[in-house]
Amino acid sequence: MTQLLGNLQRRMKTVRELQDIVDTMKTMPSLNINTYEKVDVSLAEYFRVIETAFCAVLRQYPLASLVEPKKFSSGRVGLVVFGSDQGMVGQFNDCLVAAVAQEASLQEEPCLVWCMGEKMGLKLQEAALPLSISRLERVPDVASKIIRLMESMLLDIVDKQEKDGLAELLLFYNQAQPGGRYKPAVEQLLPLDAAWLQELVE
Repeated sequence: MTQLLGNLQRRMKTVRELQDIVDTMKTMPSLNINTYEKVDVSLAEYFRVIETAFCAVLRQYPLASLVEPKKFSSGRVGLVVFGSDQGMVGQFNDCLVAAVAQEASLQEEPCLVWCMGEKMGLKLQEAALPLSISRLERVPDVASKIIRLMESMLLDIVDKQEKDGLAELLLFYNQAQPGGRYKPAVEQLLPLDAAWLQELVE
């Protein structure tokens, strides 16, 4: 009986230690997500600066010259997809795959994809979607590396646009919601949204 109790106590101790490890593993992604949420706040402020700059440009140039619909009339659709490389974030990448799949199914040719997040890229490949992954990058482990990576990725996109043309460029990401939740969001990067520019003019 004493031996049985001793074995049970050791097993209970092992279970508690495993629980501590799991709790730590769950906490680490949360800390990293908090870092990226702070970056998101900074980017919102940066976006307001961009809007102010566009207001200045629109005072000098007509709206039609900025949109240039003919420039994007042909070519493939490009998708910039921001996933996660964290191990325990539930359906964070899965819900984005569904959003990307919906867009890809609407296109006649495979979409070109610039993907941030190796795990996200793997999910896209496993889904066997009509996609051509142009670039796949691991999510930077520190926020300061994001800028350099995005500069490099943007140069790739510009090069592709100049060589082959892009009919459209869309951004897919998970948008923070109240209560620590997220939902897929899509933004049109190119061609410039005429309605958005018109709002700035007004």
